[in-house]
Amino acid sequence: MAGGRYWQEVIEQTMLYLHGLGHFYPENVITNRFLSDLDIGSSVEWIEERVGIRERHTVLPLDYIRETKNRDVRAAQEASLYTNGQTAAAAARMALERGGIAAEDIGMVISGSSAPDVASPAEASTVAAQLGIDVPAFDMNSAVRLDPGRTAQETLEVRLGVARAVMVALYRNFRQ
Repeated sequence: MAGGRYWQEVIEQTMLYLHGLGHFYPENVITNRFLSDLDIGSSVEWIEERVGIRERHTVLPLDYIRETKNRDVRAAQEASLYTNGQTAAAAARMALERGGIAAEDIGMVISGSSAPDVASPAEASTVAAQLGIDVPAFDMNSAVRLDPGRTAQETLEVRLGVARAVMVALYRNFRQ
């Protein structure tokens, strides 16, 4: 248990700074009316009353959704306008710009999702490539994307000198 306490102290003594946040919203918008018009058994009122969402963005073409009602997840991945890596990289570029950080200053990319496009290579390597940087990259995928374990990992990477700045790219491009 002594080793566990040591790492807890390392994490607690390390300050992490959030320099910039970014996001990417695909241009295609699914409204509740769009869903209701698909005749899938829900109405605008039902969705708003139970879920509270009025619209959401999608990486899928709206015509594709109309025609297929998104029945085949594999076909949906092929029909997608963007990959996870592309959406994560677009959000990362915004975060870098807002934070006043150059991509070259990033020493590591950690990526995570509950619905990765691929298991290997790590999607973090795709994000790094999209940013034009050659750095260590790995994924931490889980059903809960903002888990404390990821923050602990980032803290250790900075504290141990592995990277001065770590880019964390979380994406959620559900196609189901």
